[in-house]
Amino acid sequence: MGQTGYYGRIDLGNLGAPPVIYQEPMLVERPRDYRPVAPIYLRVPRGHATQWSRHCSAYNACNRPVYFVQDRWYNNTYVRQHGGGDADRENKDYDKERAKDRRENLKEREKDRRESEKEREKDRREASKEYDKDRREAQKEYDKDRLEFDKERRKAEKEYSKNQDRK
Repeated sequence: MGQTGYYGRIDLGNLGAPPVIYQEPMLVERPRDYRPVAPIYLRVPRGHATQWSRHCSAYNACNRPVYFVQDRWYNNTYVRQHGGGDADRENKDYDKERAKDRRENLKEREKDRRESEKEREKDRREASKEYDKDRREAQKEYDKDRLEFDKERRKAEKEYSKNQDRK
């Protein structure tokens, strides 16, 4: 208790009511002989509060009204009050590590984006070369066919002229 990674029951002492996640206390099981009792305050990992019925038994709190304290209050107020003097340094170190990780992740994504762009450009150039090659081959075929056609046409015209002259 009083450490940044702690999850469980919080003893408020003289701190007063902390900021909580839900305004109403959560109660999963109401026993038949239920008598109102004071709620307890817990710090739980993200997701435990939203699915409290799944996790309440781990905290032995299914039949008790429970408030979930906000992490910011726990780290900034409760830890300082309960001897977690290293908490500020730990939080700052953690924040620095997260910022460093984000920067490295961003650099990695930018590097991947540039490599991907280079590959796409290379593929475009290759496709363009292939297209140009196919176009040139098609033009050669067309020109060859055109020459043959023109040759045949001239030959046919000569034949026709000869036939006309004979008549």
